[in-house]
Amino acid sequence: MSSIHYSHDQLFFTRLSAGISVFIVFCFALHAYKGFVDIATTPIWVHLHGFVFIAWLLLFVVQNYLILQGKLVFHRKMGRAGCFLLVLMFISGIYTTITAVSLGRVPPLFDNAYFLALGLIDITSFFCIVLFSVYQRADTHAHRRWMLVATIILMEPALGRVLPFDLLGVYFSWAQRFCQLLVIAIAVIHDIRVYNKAHSVWWWGAAIILTSHFIILFLSQSSIFINLSNSIAM
Repeated sequence: MSSIHYSHDQLFFTRLSAGISVFIVFCFALHAYKGFVDIATTPIWVHLHGFVFIAWLLLFVVQNYLILQGKLVFHRKMGRAGCFLLVLMFISGIYTTITAVSLGRVPPLFDNAYFLALGLIDITSFFCIVLFSVYQRADTHAHRRWMLVATIILMEPALGRVLPFDLLGVYFSWAQRFCQLLVIAIAVIHDIRVYNKAHSVWWWGAAIILTSHFIILFLSQSSIFINLSNSIAM
């Protein structure tokens, strides 16, 4: 794979990054449009979290477009600025999760323990994957794939707003992970078509998505974590 220049199929990654980002924003917008969100009474910290979230998605798409246009110098400069945004993403994600539990703003689909575990594990997974992607920035083939895996993790809260909970029931959370793995499957098929094999990042990404979900389920059923989440909610 390394023998083929990364620009050979950058259009695919640019389109996929845009598609995922638009999908995420659409899911949240649809959720609000249906009346599940009262924007006027929503706390300011939720708005700030959403702003940082959207800013990150916009940066992700722009960075892919810059690579498509061959503007590597500007891409690197934007990447350095993105490190600051990444820290804001992590802080706002952790703060929003804990504060939602403490103020009783957990969606009725989840109990406190599951919501707390979900928020903490997903944002931590995203943060660590992006950091590792930055570490591997010299290997563009791996770098852009890790960045996509991180963004696929961000699909989880968006999927939670459009998938039919009443229909899926106990399989709701697994349906979310299945949709994430479906995106990875699309990328795997692309790699096989272009390079005759799938990059190892996709297998690691799929493993992280599944492992993180098992950890979330384990924590949400742990008496220690249940007590912790309930103490935060008091």
